[in-house]
Amino acid sequence: MSSFKDFIKEKNISLRTLSLETGIPYSTLSDLANERTDIEQMRFGYVMKIASFFSMSPEALYDICKPKIPQPDDGELFIKNKKYYLKYKTGDGEREIPLHSVTGDIKPFIKELATWTMDDIRQKEQLEKWQIPTIL
Repeated sequence: MSSFKDFIKEKNISLRTLSLETGIPYSTLSDLANERTDIEQMRFGYVMKIASFFSMSPEALYDICKPKIPQPDDGELFIKNKKYYLKYKTGDGEREIPLHSVTGDIKPFIKELATWTMDDIRQKEQLEKWQIPTIL
């Protein structure tokens, strides 16, 4: 199974039916099915209702619903609040920055955007280190 959307299609259950049966808002289920939100960001009660509806464990549901996001070589991409976020290491520690809202048109390019963003930020940080302070 490649996604929650494929899973519910295979089970012949519509998002509307699932919403009515579980009491979970349709928009929440739609965001999950369209990978606009990560299952980790959902209320635990919702996860339990979906898992119970399909007679499965929350762990099995998590495995189905976890967004498949291509990862850059030296960072981590994840979804939070309907946005792609990038987490990466810098000389000063770790940074987490929002990259782009989750939309179908950006998904094929999100790995490249993350790599470009990390390179750009690191170059700017390096230039800041090289600047000579002015003496008045």
